[in-house]
Amino acid sequence: MSRARLRSTTLPSEGPSFLLVGALLMAAALLPAGCASTSGPAASPDENREAVSPPPLEPAPSAEASALSDARDAYARRHFIQGLTRARLEEHAAAVRQYEKALQAAPEAPAILSALAEARAAQGDLSTALYHARQARRFASAGAPEARHYRRQVARLLGRGGQPREALAAYEALADSSDDGASPELLAEMLPLYRETGNADGVERTLKALIRQAPQKSAARRRALARLYRRQGRREEAAALERRLAASPAASAGSARRTAPSGRPAPAGSEAETPARLVERARALRSGNEKAEDGGDASKQAARLLRRALQQDSTQAGALALLGEMRLAAGAFAEAADLLARSLDQDPRAPERWAQTARAHLEAGRAARAAATAEEGLLLFPGRLPLLRTRAAALQQAGQRAEAARVFEKALRVLETDDRLDTADGATQAARFHESLARLHERLGHPEEAARHRRQARALRERLGTAANGS
Repeated sequence: MSRARLRSTTLPSEGPSFLLVGALLMAAALLPAGCASTSGPAASPDENREAVSPPPLEPAPSAEASALSDARDAYARRHFIQGLTRARLEEHAAAVRQYEKALQAAPEAPAILSALAEARAAQGDLSTALYHARQARRFASAGAPEARHYRRQVARLLGRGGQPREALAAYEALADSSDDGASPELLAEMLPLYRETGNADGVERTLKALIRQAPQKSAARRRALARLYRRQGRREEAAALERRLAASPAASAGSARRTAPSGRPAPAGSEAETPARLVERARALRSGNEKAEDGGDASKQAARLLRRALQQDSTQAGALALLGEMRLAAGAFAEAADLLARSLDQDPRAPERWAQTARAHLEAGRAARAAATAEEGLLLFPGRLPLLRTRAAALQQAGQRAEAARVFEKALRVLETDDRLDTADGATQAARFHESLARLHERLGHPEEAARHRRQARALRERLGTAANGS
């Protein structure tokens, strides 16, 4: 999983929390194996063009929740999340291994089966993928919203596996089961299958439905329909469509917008300013390499540029990350957390961003989500001290003292292993961790452990003071 991420799992005594990624991600290969996008491919303006395989599906509406209710066992949950993470990074063989481990504990969890199907499909093993997708469809609750998702996944895999007639039958049954009929996304997936099977009536019916449902995007489909009419000898109908296209205001506006004379830079604010260019300008403003217009506030102008970039492309990772950092610095913690989490959906390979996202959630009072985000980041980047520190603090704030103590202990081991206790920064952090552990053990009713950690914190503080005086 958008993203998917598996955003809702639960800490032992908390409500929904497992952010996932970004986690996870059920996102590009199916349910996250990543499911990259729900929308199907746009209809090709040329009916003879070879059909392109559609992108993987997004997670089913409640796939994350159902996965966790199906797979309550911590073992299944852990491996499911790790599989989602690996799928997001396009490490499909590793994702398959994790999903198979999860299935050992939850063999009838539809979301895990569906994710495994997408991972197998990404490896090119379509027959195994189809088997798992059918299993997901079989075990899904018939009335649940996500049941349609699993049926659609089976249809798509049939189409990709060279069974267009069977795929069409599955799609048509899915459309018939809805009071609203086929959605534009579903129709766009069916169109190349009708072409592949030579079903001209199906092509015409689908193009007309797409034009009706999305008239603002209909130019290419009207042209395709006109070509179909000409091939069928329906010249008058074809000519009528072509005249309507030629008179369309969108056609005139489109040609007027094509490009400015070569060599002339596009003016600021023009359509030629791509999201990437807007992000570059925002970075330059923030760093001081570009002056604000009219002597205005550079940060405010940078934020406006980033919001414009996101209006053009709501998934632009650079814009999401930079605007999230700016909102975090401004103290808008909830907004920052949401922006940073969306940036991780697009690119989960930045460890510092995982730490920023977790910290933003914590500052916003979302201790459970902060702990879950940090845990998710640690699956990708084990032993990262900022993630360990934030997870421990979040667990402590959430009242999960024993688990918080275990994470603080792990953070101390990282400092020792990396020989960072000999540095002032490392010793300072270790002293704080020992002090936190002392408070936790006190509340857990472990007075001896609390006293031991106080002694160690005191020794570190004294050593730091001696070093400062000696310098």
